[in-house]
Amino acid sequence: MQKLEVNYDSFDDIDLINERDEQIKDLHENMKEVNQLFNEINSLVTVQQEPIDNIQTNIEKTNQNITKALEELNKAAENQKKSSCTIV
Repeated sequence: MQKLEVNYDSFDDIDLINERDEQIKDLHENMKEVNQLFNEINSLVTVQQEPIDNIQTNIEKTNQNITKALEELNKAAENQKKSSCTIV
């Protein structure tokens, strides 16, 4: 009858391999979760981009309107000064 020699180091190696395999599986699951989060963030940014662009456009138009209004007020002030000078 042959004796089967059991090498305890090999059991330790198998345990280590199994542990590493579990760690790799966990890491893979975590990476999938992170990927899902990035996809959700991407969707949120995409949905919000148009309103943000509209806000930016409105701010630029408001700035232009304020500049024009100041020019008109300055002209009106000059005209008022001229007209008050001629009346006196």
